[in-house]
Amino acid sequence: MTPAVKRVDRLYLNVPFRPRLRPWHTRLIWGWQVVELIRIETTDGTAGWGERLPHYTWGETSDAALDWTLGRPVGELLGDDRLGPALQMAAYDAAGKALGVPAHRLFGRPMVREEVGLAWWATDLPPEVLAEEARDAAAAGYRVLKTKPRPWFDVWRQLELVGAATPEDFTVGLDWNGTLRDAGTAKPVLLDLERFAKVAVFETPIPHEDVRGYRELRSVLGRPLYMHLVDDPGLDETVDACDGYVIHDGIVSVLTKGLRAAAFNKPFWLQVVGLGLTTALCAQLAAVLTHARRPHVSCLNIWENDLLADPLRVAHGNLAVPAGPGLGVEIDEASVHRYAVAGPTPPERPGELLTVRWPTGRSIDFTSYAACNDAFLMGNEAPQERGVTLDVTPDDGSSQWRSRFATARARDHRLFGTC
Repeated sequence: MTPAVKRVDRLYLNVPFRPRLRPWHTRLIWGWQVVELIRIETTDGTAGWGERLPHYTWGETSDAALDWTLGRPVGELLGDDRLGPALQMAAYDAAGKALGVPAHRLFGRPMVREEVGLAWWATDLPPEVLAEEARDAAAAGYRVLKTKPRPWFDVWRQLELVGAATPEDFTVGLDWNGTLRDAGTAKPVLLDLERFAKVAVFETPIPHEDVRGYRELRSVLGRPLYMHLVDDPGLDETVDACDGYVIHDGIVSVLTKGLRAAAFNKPFWLQVVGLGLTTALCAQLAAVLTHARRPHVSCLNIWENDLLADPLRVAHGNLAVPAGPGLGVEIDEASVHRYAVAGPTPPERPGELLTVRWPTGRSIDFTSYAACNDAFLMGNEAPQERGVTLDVTPDDGSSQWRSRFATARARDHRLFGTC
């Protein structure tokens, strides 16, 4: 029997993004700077750690769930996604340490690989900034960049600059999150982008529910087409509509989905987002899933600190599965104290005006990323166009800025319900 839980603590941190990314991450993922940590201490003195991003990650852990763990053998906490990501992760870390085995030995599956691919992640960025990120990725040992094309940046220019900045064996995965809208609109864009040799995979170019559209795209594309493996539409409906899947959520869900995808011979990558602890868990999971063959996404590279005593390293595109007990990594408690904050509220978002500009000279102001995204999804503008740019104008306190912002906010609220 594993030792019992003697104490459990919840902590909150504010971990900044790397300096180059801070100006751009204010729009899509501002809240990801907030990190929740849960620490379990057992009766034999073992400490298990887990983390989550409260403003993104699946699930949460209630105070009642924390109280429920006290006095229970840590082994009783395994195999239950209802605990939430941070508590579940801490339980596997503590149980593995108590038993002296890596967490993957607790998943009930044999190890099939000692290294797992890891992708460098970037949200939508100007072409020049994205190329700098890609150059850093290659220098850090990565061989895959996953990025998000958006209507307000020129994806052709992005790929040209990334291609010039990276070695020959470096590839790019493109994730539209459905913003190409439909198969008829997406098809000419995707077919044209296939001329870039470094484009390795297309992810979610159109909304998930458009299964017929995915089948249509898959029938003409020469690059693999990936979609998220979700409950609706599920695997039975989508298995012939894509070449592979993106898998996420809790440990039990990931293992279940991974086994189902393997039964249909579908490769996938894990999208388990977080810092060092989460990346270590991702590697432990991928170590036992036969079809976890694509480079995985944890977004480890976006923060200035991974919170680990010994930072994780990527070489030749791969991360060695941590071999120590539990998650196989140790938290850097000095960093925990350095970034500690009182609660999960993210820092105040700076005021700014987003202006999309076209080569014709036309421009539109928006007050938020959500309104900008919604405007393109409505279909009045081309979902991907050459020469388009996004300018960001911070609040400078001027009457001119306030007037432009008020005009854009009134329109955004009227059309999209956003302010």
